[in-house]
Amino acid sequence: MSAIATRAVYEDGVLRLLEDLDLPECQELYVLILAVQDTQAPQATLADVLGFDPADKVKLEALAASQYQAAMQLAGTGHSGHSNVAENHDAYLYEEPHQ
Repeated sequence: MSAIATRAVYEDGVLRLLEDLDLPECQELYVLILAVQDTQAPQATLADVLGFDPADKVKLEALAASQYQAAMQLAGTGHSGHSNVAENHDAYLYEEPHQ
């Protein structure tokens, strides 16, 4: 199962979520509670984190394009001398024998 991060407020003995979750009714969940520090201003939504509404397709595509350009600038910058790094990455990272 994947993880979902959302904010909640504890009121009158009940956790009240601040965002809707796309979960089936009666879904059993594990809950990890992390208190928001009083000195931090919490981000209310994904839009606050991104700085724009993620439903705005134009801005989302512009962000994806800029991230793609940044990734392409990094591509090929490492020179290990190995031509099959993706194929055998565990062997190079963890010194496992070639399979």
